[in-house]
Amino acid sequence: MQLSNETISTLKHFSQMNSAIYIRPGNVVKTVTVQKNVMAKATVPDSFESDIVVADLSVFLGVLSTFGSPTVEFINNEIVITEGGSRTALPYGDLSVMVTASKDIPPFEPLLTITLAEKQLEATLRKAAILQHEEIAFIADGERMFLASGDFSNASGKQNLSKGSNSLFLEETDKTFRIVFDINNVRHVIPHDYQINIMKGLAHFSADDLDFWVAAQASSEY
Repeated sequence: MQLSNETISTLKHFSQMNSAIYIRPGNVVKTVTVQKNVMAKATVPDSFESDIVVADLSVFLGVLSTFGSPTVEFINNEIVITEGGSRTALPYGDLSVMVTASKDIPPFEPLLTITLAEKQLEATLRKAAILQHEEIAFIADGERMFLASGDFSNASGKQNLSKGSNSLFLEETDKTFRIVFDINNVRHVIPHDYQINIMKGLAHFSADDLDFWVAAQASSEY
């Protein structure tokens, strides 16, 4: 098979979450961080015919990038990449020592649902990086809801403003909450427009062919 650019792009993103991946037959690929605080699922254009165990995605993708338009085969517990007279083979990883995504998180009745545009999330993450903020949060005060970045989980229970504040108005609301996330976990979410369903301790970012489940911080208030 020849892997499409979209599939390669998805695998590159997943390699930042976990160096290894277990791909099951079909056109759905899943991964989870080693800490198991972010899980991701993507439907890709390519369909895999067998179980594939990639020990190091970065190595696989790096080798793949040295070819022009290669053929990739998964045979005899090896990933075989060929083009013309060039051939590279990579052995399968040891599934018993890998952290992999198994079952999907079952659907749940959300406490609240938020619609978030790609540009809103990207702008907040860029500003947070400049300000060296460690967390982002959805905050509602009973009148308005914001996406903010800062340090919301310090021992005092109050937001630490020593590095400045940053917020983006999203919509009006009559609810009050503060849902906080480690910014490094949210950076794993592929840029897209999302519907976000939130339950206690977890947020499900859902788009057309993408799903991310991100753990919320213990300092969240629902």
